[in-house]
Amino acid sequence: MKEVKSRICCWLLCCLAAGCADRSASPADDAPRNPAACGVSLSLAFSVDGSGPDASGTGEAPGFDSENAIRNLYVFTEVSGRRTAYPFRHVLLDEDGTTGRKTAVLELPVDVREVGEMFLYLGANLDDRQAEAFCDGNKAYTLDGTETPYNYNVVESFAPGVATDGGASSLRTDIAMFCTQGQKARPVVGEDGERVVVEAEFELRRLVAKVLVTCREDDGHSGYAPLKEGGSLATNGGWIRLEDVYFLVNSLNKSSFIMEKEDEDPNNDLTFYLDEKGGYDGSKTSKDFVYAAPGLQYEVIGFFKRAPKYEENRLPDENRCGGYRPEEALYCPENLFGAVADEGKKKVLEEYEYVWPMITHVSVAAKYTPGRLWIEKELVAHVLRRIDAGAVADEHGLKAALEKWSEQAEAAGDPVMEVECSDEYVSQTLLTESLKKENYYSEGTYDPDGGGFPRHTYFYYDNRKDDTREDRYYTYGAVIRMLGDSFDAEEPEKLGNYLPYTQGWGYYYTYIDGAGGDPAGGATPYSRGVVRRNTYYILIVNSFSHPGSSIHDGGYIDVHTLVEEWKEGGSGEIELQ
Repeated sequence: MKEVKSRICCWLLCCLAAGCADRSASPADDAPRNPAACGVSLSLAFSVDGSGPDASGTGEAPGFDSENAIRNLYVFTEVSGRRTAYPFRHVLLDEDGTTGRKTAVLELPVDVREVGEMFLYLGANLDDRQAEAFCDGNKAYTLDGTETPYNYNVVESFAPGVATDGGASSLRTDIAMFCTQGQKARPVVGEDGERVVVEAEFELRRLVAKVLVTCREDDGHSGYAPLKEGGSLATNGGWIRLEDVYFLVNSLNKSSFIMEKEDEDPNNDLTFYLDEKGGYDGSKTSKDFVYAAPGLQYEVIGFFKRAPKYEENRLPDENRCGGYRPEEALYCPENLFGAVADEGKKKVLEEYEYVWPMITHVSVAAKYTPGRLWIEKELVAHVLRRIDAGAVADEHGLKAALEKWSEQAEAAGDPVMEVECSDEYVSQTLLTESLKKENYYSEGTYDPDGGGFPRHTYFYYDNRKDDTREDRYYTYGAVIRMLGDSFDAEEPEKLGNYLPYTQGWGYYYTYIDGAGGDPAGGATPYSRGVVRRNTYYILIVNSFSHPGSSIHDGGYIDVHTLVEEWKEGGSGEIELQ
């Protein structure tokens, strides 16, 4: 997939006019002034060209103009190493943030008699702290710590305007942008003392990356995700609905340079976060990154976004932004890191079994319903009684299946038995009714302090911890029978190697492959996980192999990554190269 660079271009006409600067014309209250300096002032004439391709009428999904809208501009001058910011707001732009081709003039109080070499820089949609960070030597812009520790708030600092409900209103409308480099201007007063004009063109790049996760549809099973042949899920049978696949961009960088530095990042050294035991120092990673650990991701489930179905005809190409709507994607700050020279530390990074919280990655949540279940044999008679009492609906052949299994239950010598469920309803009913029968059922979502498990929770025996046994899927009552005397009724949530999947949800991760394609060996290695600003990453979940678990093994999903440019959306001129 070839790389196409996205550019929003602005032109500045730097005009030198004789006379005293009109200070009232400057919106920069803190701009340096010399009351005695009445000579030549600097005017900037802006032209923002929005006459390029427009998303409307070209088969694009709506909303791309929101990603390109420019609602304010900041002009920066640099003279003798000193940078000064001048905000230029609501002059070029319509109320909806679009530009067309418009020109306006900003008077700057610059005494050009004292100016030798001068550089100009341009930023868009910046807040005051971001402008100050650039003026202060382009030092790292870092969140001040008052933001609540959720991914939403981190991204909001770089790309405001999203709704927390994750719905159609979650469009970014003020994405921060900055020029790729300064433009040198040498202002010279003409013999007539009037003006000279210097034209400068700026390429603006967004400070965030865009990430979309899509999921393939299983051949012949409309509405369901593929289960990888040979994996535990496919071997056991069962179902993952496409509508039950969600994603979150995790481990977000709290710091960024306003003007990009090639291959540099404020948190560039991965080895700084390693501890002496082959893991990471949580006090360091939590200071610099926002990370939701696998076992705690249920706490931020509201920030997950549903993954749309993969459709090739909706992908962007050199002529179009694509059919996936902007609100289907998530955004994240840039997160770069350098190569590790120390071979010992490099080996630690390569061989770590889990996910590194200092590397931006994608967390995927998927709800799996087992096809084959190990149940406690008395559950059969219990559910039959509940059907007869009208407490459980006899749908999808449930009662007929139970009556067939009742003969198997009577003949079973063991306290548990394996049954094959014909569809999701049958399996989910058995899982929920077992919890109710054992008085360990809780309404709503999972609450670790509330006691009990919610509906559709299954229990997976993880044979990676004990390879002498098969990996199997159990009801809660069956787990109790399997544990026997080791089950402690005073601590009913402690189930040994039987891992609970509350409501059927399993969590996975994959690094965002900055190189694109399919990495050797399936799972994306950490070393390919750099995330660059102004880049569009499209991840395609090809299949699911295992149910995922609290240890969050990245090998559980097969992912292909496309690295795309951010395409034009009709607000400001964007050129494709």
